[in-house]
Amino acid sequence: MFGLLHDRRHAVFEAGSVGDGGFPPRMALMLSLKHCIEFSGLNRHRLACLLGVSSLAIGLVLAPANAQQIRVESGQESVIDNGEARAHTTGAAGQLDAAAVWVTNGTLTITNSDVDFLSEGRAAEALRVESYSSSAPSVVRIVGASGKTARLVSTGLAGNVINLSGDRSSLYLENVEIIGTGAGRRGILTMGESQLSLIGSSIVADDIGISMQGKYGSTAASTSVENTSITSFNGAGISAMSGQLIANHFDIRTGFNPLTNATTTSRGAYGINANSNSNVILNNGRIETFGDYGNGIFAANDSSDTSQVRLQVDNVDIITHGINATGIENIHVRSVVNGGSIHTYGLGGHGVGSSNGGVAAWAPAHVTLTGTRITTEGESAYGLVATTKSTIDGRGLIISTSGESAIGARSHGTGMVALSQGTTITTTGDYAHGAAVTFGSQKDISDTTIETTGQNAAGIYLVGYNTPENVTPVTKHVNRVNVAGSAITAAKGPALRVGGGATSTFNLHNSHVRGTGDEALLFSSADYIYDDGTNVIPMPVGTASVNAQGSLLEGDIVAGSGIVDFNLRDKSLLKGAARVSDTGGILDSLVIDGTSGWEITGASTLNDLESAGTISFAAPGSAGFKTLTVKGDFTSTDSLFVLNSKLGDDGSETDRLIFEGNVSGTSSVSVNNAGGLGALTLGDGIMIVDAAKASNDAFVQQGRIAAGAYDYTLFAEDRSGNFDGKWYLRSSYNPGPNPDPDPDPNPEPDPNPGPDPKPEPELPNYRPEVPLDMVAPVLANRFGLAMLGTYHDRRDTLDPKLSAFWLRGFGEHGHAGSASGNAQGYLNDFYRDGPSYDFTLGGFQAGIDLFRREQENGSRDLAGLFIGAGRAEANVDRVYGGNAGQLTMNGYSFGGYWTHLDQAGFYTDAVIQGTRYDRIESSSADQIAMRTAGWGFISSLEGGYRHGLGNGWTVEPQAQLIYQHLSLDNTSDRFGRIAFSHTDTVYGRVGAKIGRQWQAESGRRYAAWARVNLWHTMGGEAKTSFSNLQAENRVSLASDAQGSWGQFGLGFSGQLTETVSLFASGDYSHSLGHNGVKNDSLAGRVGLKMKW
Repeated sequence: MFGLLHDRRHAVFEAGSVGDGGFPPRMALMLSLKHCIEFSGLNRHRLACLLGVSSLAIGLVLAPANAQQIRVESGQESVIDNGEARAHTTGAAGQLDAAAVWVTNGTLTITNSDVDFLSEGRAAEALRVESYSSSAPSVVRIVGASGKTARLVSTGLAGNVINLSGDRSSLYLENVEIIGTGAGRRGILTMGESQLSLIGSSIVADDIGISMQGKYGSTAASTSVENTSITSFNGAGISAMSGQLIANHFDIRTGFNPLTNATTTSRGAYGINANSNSNVILNNGRIETFGDYGNGIFAANDSSDTSQVRLQVDNVDIITHGINATGIENIHVRSVVNGGSIHTYGLGGHGVGSSNGGVAAWAPAHVTLTGTRITTEGESAYGLVATTKSTIDGRGLIISTSGESAIGARSHGTGMVALSQGTTITTTGDYAHGAAVTFGSQKDISDTTIETTGQNAAGIYLVGYNTPENVTPVTKHVNRVNVAGSAITAAKGPALRVGGGATSTFNLHNSHVRGTGDEALLFSSADYIYDDGTNVIPMPVGTASVNAQGSLLEGDIVAGSGIVDFNLRDKSLLKGAARVSDTGGILDSLVIDGTSGWEITGASTLNDLESAGTISFAAPGSAGFKTLTVKGDFTSTDSLFVLNSKLGDDGSETDRLIFEGNVSGTSSVSVNNAGGLGALTLGDGIMIVDAAKASNDAFVQQGRIAAGAYDYTLFAEDRSGNFDGKWYLRSSYNPGPNPDPDPDPNPEPDPNPGPDPKPEPELPNYRPEVPLDMVAPVLANRFGLAMLGTYHDRRDTLDPKLSAFWLRGFGEHGHAGSASGNAQGYLNDFYRDGPSYDFTLGGFQAGIDLFRREQENGSRDLAGLFIGAGRAEANVDRVYGGNAGQLTMNGYSFGGYWTHLDQAGFYTDAVIQGTRYDRIESSSADQIAMRTAGWGFISSLEGGYRHGLGNGWTVEPQAQLIYQHLSLDNTSDRFGRIAFSHTDTVYGRVGAKIGRQWQAESGRRYAAWARVNLWHTMGGEAKTSFSNLQAENRVSLASDAQGSWGQFGLGFSGQLTETVSLFASGDYSHSLGHNGVKNDSLAGRVGLKMKW
């Protein structure tokens, strides 16, 4: 039947008119304006309305089991623009293939129109598009518009809202709502090689939002999703079982019903299920799943070939809620993920997983992640996990986990995880290891930071089977982790942990590994399995090796199981202790190359030690002094030990080395003072090395060992000279044995042998800085005295009554001190007289007469001021001989004088002088420096009487009394504090001068003289105190300035002009008597005077 309807708003076909069921078997209508067609059959009632039709061809095939409202068939083209399109089918019981609109090899275009396609009943569809290869393609395009509604709805059980099938079918939907509310209802089903485009639309479905079920292995079918939201209550958002999926700016939510705000109780509601060689490309989207096992993305490829990238994810945010709901699960597929984030909530909700599906013959998965933020909140929810030959390559990731046992990155059972390019891992849960390498897998870590804060959470954890030989099957897992340019920190667990496994290897390159918990750096322990569910089989660690290259390792080593070896190379440093475990296990071996070292922070025990580097003990602190015990053999290649000792007497606390096995090679030993007072050792000394099987040259001292006033020396023998495998520090001086005298060829027995001689007392081994610094006040006193001089040293004897400006330079060189033949004699002289030293001093002085007064009786008074500057140096001997070092100082003086000259030949001269001693510095022979400064004050009163002998000759008796006060600042050096007491010294001089003056033919006058003086010093004991750096255990020693010395001098002066004269003099001084310090010196002066 064919009918053409014009201007009819409603057409009604009654049941039984024609054909089966009362409907025409085929009818074609051309409608315009607004037309509705209502069909009533024996068992159905259907209504179809097409509004604003420009061209319409409707084919209707009506049958009891196959009803549809609008059908566009082969060759037909239908276009609706700016109108209304409504189709409604209710279906009936058993009607499994009803559709409101059905397009078969035809074209349907609806734009800018209200669209309402509704199907009700089981498996009824709102829209079906299909094609057959031998016919024309099916093309459907529905574009919604602003202010209008485009909605496709199915409410019955099961089935699809939209069914797109056939190799030549395409469907384009824009701004369309797709709603499937019946249980098991899918949003869109695509089959064959059909093409689907979904733009700016939304899908709400009870089951899968989009189900792509094309030809297996074919990528010809495609689905494009853009700016679209998909919500599924019980199924996946998109299930791509074949073909290609491209999604941009999308939002997928599964396990959630937006109509009731309820979450699902079913399992496996994936955000996207990419399977069967489908290609999936996702950009700038969001996926959120609710429900157990509801992975954000589940990707599984062909099990035999994973060479091509099948999953590409860029800037997609994924959130999962539920048990074992992984962010992205990859099974025998190659995937690339860039940017975006993954956040999982729930037990076992891993961030990213990679595996081959657990079947040995299947190909592995390969996942590359770059710049993705991964967060898990749940017990045993790993950030990354790779198993069974599969890999994860993480670059620039930010991984954080917060649940118990939530490992940051785990490689398991031949799986491998690589971390690089600034990746960070942070875990906070107990037993939440930063990285785990388990059951025969490998992990490569570079440019990565790992930090754990939970209890017993290791930075890196290696675990595996190491079953005994009598257990079937025998399983020996080999685990390896390679770390480069990375930082590993564990706050409450070991940084490195090993549990079971036949072979475990940590390779560390240019990395920092730090553990601060009780089991800090490395902890090894046996794991366990059950052979039949009841019997426990222990699996001890086989071998565990830590190979560090250019790395810093901080924390203790607790080798509770297995053979644990450490190898430090290329400037590596281990800071921690090698502890004895609760099971009695110890570190098996430690090898240190010449550029590396070990800083021991606690009592340590290990089996074998091989060192060419530096092994130092940390400062005592709260851990106190420590002992290193080597149970096995120790091999040294010029290694260095640095110990701490509380340097004092024989009972002092100290770090100690104990070697129970063989010792080969030579090691140097350096000792730092740890708050010791410094004291004289009276017995064997402080024992620091115990090596019964070592030779007496196995350990030698390196560098100074000193405290307070004492130097300590390392001895390989006890006080009696016997070697018993122990090395001692002694502060007593050891002069070495005297040579044995030639034996008497005919000895006679002594009839009265007498008692055995008493042992000689211990001689204190004063450090060289002691005599060196003691010279400072003595040398300053010498300088002040030289700057002062005498009246005639200051000016010449020509025309003393005339005012003048004068300038003089002075210098002196000499030796002071005593030296006896043996060590005891040296010490006695040192105690009595102070240090022995050679000295040189020099300077200049300039003055001017500012006041002149002449009395009526012819006597005159002169007064003036002067300034001066100079430098003094001393080369000081050690207490027992040898060079102690050099002392230098600068002096700057200012003073004034008053001189009374009597007409009868008497003179009186009074002087006061102050001196600033600046840059008083000492540098010992061992390069230990001291620096201080101070002030000095000196006053002098001198008198004499010049008596004429005729012919220009005169004799002049003289006497002088001098008082000098000196105060130097206290100071310190590397080994202790130094305190200088104030000194007050009185000098007395008596002498006589004989001279002659004459006048040359030129009229110029000249004078020459000789003098002899006797000097005596009273007081002047310069005490210097030495203590440790805490100013404790002070030892005070004195340099005695008392004594007498004689002096002989010659002088000359002459006029250069009528007003300018030159003068010069020289002296030799020598100590007198047997008491007091011994002195010898030569002094000289040269000056210039200008008179008016």
